[in-house]
Amino acid sequence: MRYPERHVHFDFFEGRRDEARNHCGHLPDEGERALWHALMALGWGTAAEADHALEDLVARAGPRDPSSVADAYAWRGDADRAFAWLERDHEQRVGLSDVKADPLLRKIRGDPRHTALLKKMNLPVD
Repeated sequence: MRYPERHVHFDFFEGRRDEARNHCGHLPDEGERALWHALMALGWGTAAEADHALEDLVARAGPRDPSSVADAYAWRGDADRAFAWLERDHEQRVGLSDVKADPLLRKIRGDPRHTALLKKMNLPVD
């Protein structure tokens, strides 16, 4: 399997649960696996599964990839935690290059903090 990260992404957004889970298991990076596992638990699991998956994501990816944690909290609809992790990512200058286009952040785009973050990053807000 050459590009499991592309497959899990497409399968997830198309609602193909079994395929997404299968591709997730083949992701080479444990932080990326933790992110997609959390997203699937948030979308298709119980609240307890989602909470556990988020804790795992924070432990595995949080220190080196705060934007992944922000993605998961944004997908959950927890804007406060999402923006806290986005701010941490901005401070560490790790991975905010796609903050405008990231589909996982769509639930928080209308929040004034999103516009403020774009301005802080010197990105256009339109």
